[in-house]
Amino acid sequence: MGEPPLISSKASISEDDLFFGLFCGMLHVSGHYDIAMCSVVGSCVVITQRIGVMEEEVLSRHRKEKKELQAKIQSLKKSVPKGDRNRRNAVQQEIAALEKQLAGRQAEELKQLNASFDIPTNSTSDLTPLNGSGETPPSRVSKAAKRRKKAAAKAQSLSKAVEESLARDASSTSALEYCQLERALFERGLTLHKVPSDGDCLFASIAHQLDVLGLTECLMEACDKFGVTPPAAEDVKSTVRCLRMLASSVIRHNGEDYLPFICSEPDLTCDSTIATIDLYCKKLEAPGTWGGQLEIQALSTALERPIEVLHTAGPVIRSGETFAASSNPPAPLVITYHYHAFSTGEHYNSSKPL
Repeated sequence: MGEPPLISSKASISEDDLFFGLFCGMLHVSGHYDIAMCSVVGSCVVITQRIGVMEEEVLSRHRKEKKELQAKIQSLKKSVPKGDRNRRNAVQQEIAALEKQLAGRQAEELKQLNASFDIPTNSTSDLTPLNGSGETPPSRVSKAAKRRKKAAAKAQSLSKAVEESLARDASSTSALEYCQLERALFERGLTLHKVPSDGDCLFASIAHQLDVLGLTECLMEACDKFGVTPPAAEDVKSTVRCLRMLASSVIRHNGEDYLPFICSEPDLTCDSTIATIDLYCKKLEAPGTWGGQLEIQALSTALERPIEVLHTAGPVIRSGETFAASSNPPAPLVITYHYHAFSTGEHYNSSKPL
């Protein structure tokens, strides 16, 4: 999106306009009141129209720029490969910078638009009153000052509106996404269950699903199978920690299957298969490390349960379909993936029965 020039100083009220006003004053003093009034009215109309047209042009362009930025943001978000945390963080920083840059530039343009209508007064400071009485007749300066004050307040209000509009755009997108996901869950007899946005959201969502579906025994069996210490009873943080270790253990046990996806991580080297997998798993085991589709697949394998991820960008993402295709398929774990939940990035939530 190109950078339009800031408001030109040519938009200001020129000295020609000022002397035209003085000429009108001379006509008034000399008795040509009707001509003066027509001239003054005509001048004011022209100037007022000029201000109004320019202001509307700027605001119209600002609205167009905001729409273009939102389209660009959506394109940037969709360009991030699933599981690519570094790319996702870089895109988030780029989006924040673009939003800040646009808001700042538009606010500056509105400020300059207001400043461009200031009437120069230094050229009239030494003028002698035309009526010779020693008193300066009523002039347009006081009215102009009032107009400038009013315009300044309006510019400040518009500048604030730019920032609020960006915030509203983000929040309205998030609200729409929540509505769409709630509708999809409602069709399944479910409703959304929010979990904290702390880097553990995927594992907290899976932990909630295990609790809602009464699958504590299933988790214990998986821990026993993959040599992971089971969680403490009724402790969500302990369960989240356990699920991290469980996903890590599955990836270590099936390294060759997961290696191609691990190698897509930009901060990992593939010179050594064992070293690469070990480095990835150590990061995964650390609290707050973001989990994605790779970890969902690993947990589905460990729990021997299908996991379904509802999102708004396409069909349901299903992991563990071999378990779902059995003669007596187990109930899937159903979680939601949010692209616009928070300004910091994507987020997972859980679900529960209505």
